[in-house]
Amino acid sequence: MTEAKAQAKDSHYRRLTILKNLQKDRKEVLVNPCLEYNDLLHLQEAILVNQIEYLERINSFNGRAKLKAKITLHGEKLEGVWLDMYKARKPWDTIFQLAKPDTTPT
Repeated sequence: MTEAKAQAKDSHYRRLTILKNLQKDRKEVLVNPCLEYNDLLHLQEAILVNQIEYLERINSFNGRAKLKAKITLHGEKLEGVWLDMYKARKPWDTIFQLAKPDTTPT
């Protein structure tokens, strides 16, 4: 693996870890019973939301950039990336998705 790939993979992992931690912190702030009348908690929650949105936007941009690079690199051949983009997805087995057994999904 080249140095650039390793660095990109490491930074992506770091961003996902930070995002997960920020979401966990936001949940803790939202559960706090003092949230309704404490302005500092409102400010903290707003800052966390801003940081979460920023990291999600960066991850989305990087995903689009990677797909665009794959398509450009692959060219106009009707195989590989092009087939994966338009391939019909197989439906999931609903039995594995049920939270409660012997019920129908809603």
